Amino acid sequence: MPRPLLPNVLDGPLTKEQEDEIWQLVMGQSEMEAQPLTGWLLLSTSLWGDTRALSTQMASALRISHKTWEAGAPPSPTKLRQRIQSFGRYIDTVLAQSEPECATRRERAARRTARLVAEDPTTIPCTFFHQSIGIASGDELEALAIRIDEISTAILKQDQRREDASALIVAAAETAGLVRVGSIPPAPGLDAGLDAYLMLMARLDRDCAAEVHEEQGISSLFGLLADASHPHIKHRARRRLLDIYYALAVVAAKRDLPEMPPTVEEIERTLLGGPPPSGGQSWIVRWRAGTKQLRFEHVETISANISHPGLDQLFRILWLVAQFWEAVEASGREALRLAGTRYRAWWGAMDSPGRREAPLTHAYWKHFQPHA
Repeated sequence: MPRPLLPNVLDGPLTKEQEDEIWQLVMGQSEMEAQPLTGWLLLSTSLWGDTRALSTQMASALRISHKTWEAGAPPSPTKLRQRIQSFGRYIDTVLAQSEPECATRRERAARRTARLVAEDPTTIPCTFFHQSIGIASGDELEALAIRIDEISTAILKQDQRREDASALIVAAAETAGLVRVGSIPPAPGLDAGLDAYLMLMARLDRDCAAEVHEEQGISSLFGLLADASHPHIKHRARRRLLDIYYALAVVAAKRDLPEMPPTVEEIERTLLGGPPPSGGQSWIVRWRAGTKQLRFEHVETISANISHPGLDQLFRILWLVAQFWEAVEASGREALRLAGTRYRAWWGAMDSPGRREAPLTHAYWKHFQPHA
């Protein structure tokens, strides 16, 4: 299955046809209609994976073959109920393997999806923001993700126009009390779904940073992944991601961060325990160059090697965010500057009670400058 072409950030809002094409290619169903506003989110969460990964997972959850999944929804109500029941059993299995807090949010998202499908099997259940980024952190993020899903629903049912989505997203953040009224204007020149994802990432970034920073200061972790250098992007998000992984692992081991960037050998030793047993080219080199994709199972291997409670989830989140920034990088330097500026605006407009914005002062972090 071909990977969908990445849209250009500078081209503005995605059309319904573009979003449908993304969903059909990534999810593996030729007639699938997209949940509005989710094109960039779906693309960025599948950029470094197998193009059939999500569709294969869905087929497995429903206990059907991939060919049957590709054929679309079953015409028989009885078979549809059977698939819903299979999906429910799959969710129960996933919940049993999840951390308690994440499991609670995942269950709410899954039950909400099942309820919407049962109420109207012919309409797309708009729960993708809730089921993906919405389960990753606290109550504020989850509630905001649900609000974005509700905007998607309103657009799908033609109760709201796509052209108004940008203003609706800002209004959702204001109504939720996460940003002050008038503190951040709508961005009609951006795709509204892209803007929504930037907003949700900013909230998640603040939540994650508050966990990492022990003192009262707070600074953006996700922004470090976006290279704002001029006139060319020097270090892609995947390279920055590995350098952040290295730093978090060093700090977790209660070692001092170096002032100079680490060598490939130092990163390899810290994240993987050493070079490949085969004696072949370093995976770190290949990941940095893009000749080998940094996949989810590799992140799991890195987490297991570091074996530090609390870093597993953060490493997964950073991996997903790095994919987003690389998707933006494909549109070029100006697109990255535009998205980075908007991201910084969302991050700055939000608040973290008891925390004040404080830049990272250690010399190690200076090598990430400039960044979003």
